[in-house]
Amino acid sequence: MIGETSLSGNKNKHYNKIKTWTEHIQIYRDFLSTLGWKGDIKETHEDTGKGRKLNLSAGSIITLEEFLLLKGKGEDKGKGMNYEEVELLILQIGQQMMVLEKYKKGIFFLNLTDIIVIDEKFFLLDNVDHVLNRYKQEQLLLSYPMKFTKADERFLAPELKGGVKTLPFYASVTVGYYSLAKLCIYCLMLDDEDNLDPLKGSKMYFFLLRCLQVKPEERYFLYL
Repeated sequence: MIGETSLSGNKNKHYNKIKTWTEHIQIYRDFLSTLGWKGDIKETHEDTGKGRKLNLSAGSIITLEEFLLLKGKGEDKGKGMNYEEVELLILQIGQQMMVLEKYKKGIFFLNLTDIIVIDEKFFLLDNVDHVLNRYKQEQLLLSYPMKFTKADERFLAPELKGGVKTLPFYASVTVGYYSLAKLCIYCLMLDDEDNLDPLKGSKMYFFLLRCLQVKPEERYFLYL
């Protein structure tokens, strides 16, 4: 999230208040436009005059982490998302990555709370703190300290596993591809995230292989 996200409402409406700085307002509007989301969007100003909030109104707004816990029925509850849902996640986050590219930005890494799920069918990036400016087109520039939690580590590209020890830090734009791929595998299989055998031969299988290359320059975001 950018600054803060708060959810409230009755059984029919939930409101997501995204506190952001002026430069990110249009990025969020572009995100929602690419998703084809037609819900209510209202913009409010902070009393300090330094920030603004976007207020989204929808039937339900939850984090991806919460969405995972709802999946399945009975004994299967919380066992992961199905193929079609993860495919939608890939395509929608891919669209938002293209928006970020237009603004000369890219995703450093993703975790389960960096994405919110609107009405159980729209996946929206909700943490521009993990979005960095591009440097010389193919690199991301980290100029401030960033700590990774133990839970974050499963979604990090190999070159980030040792942490960020010096600043400024430069990373390939493909670290975001790797992170999204690991996130998708987790959403599908949870405790069995290293086993891709059930996906063999599918579009998603080859997409994941392209994104999970060890060498950053060999990773590609291509779903076909």
